[in-house]
Amino acid sequence: MRVSTREVSTHTGAFDVVSGVLRVTDPCYDIDVHCAGIVRAAVGKWRWRVAITNESATVTAHLSTFDPNDSEEAWEAEPFDVGVDSGTFGIFEASKYSKDDLDDVYNPEGIYEIDHGIAATTGIGDGIFQCQTIKRSGIAIAVRVASLVDDSDA
Repeated sequence: MRVSTREVSTHTGAFDVVSGVLRVTDPCYDIDVHCAGIVRAAVGKWRWRVAITNESATVTAHLSTFDPNDSEEAWEAEPFDVGVDSGTFGIFEASKYSKDDLDDVYNPEGIYEIDHGIAATTGIGDGIFQCQTIKRSGIAIAVRVASLVDDSDA
């Protein structure tokens, strides 16, 4: 499996990580849901990027002083799955997360930007998705959640 690279559109922005913890989840879920996770993350300004293709979407967030595209550091899977029931996944500052965050936010392209995170439609609907990180000294400096496509489709 690989992350699709045939981009149709890209969107970017930023948010602050103040607690040192990110929540990776379907934004319709309460805090205590079993199919979401938290990641210890560097405090500071984080940049986000949503890449949408014809068959998938990728939401990536990273410390603003680090660019995963210019790094040879490997993405590693987190020990939790991101379950999706609303067709949407996202990355949020954990201390400010609420399942009601996106109630008043709409974007026809399926990008949901709020002041403490980002969410996007998965591109393939509901399912189980993998969260991956790049860490230094056990602290994430980059996090992504993506729809995956089978290499045999390339």
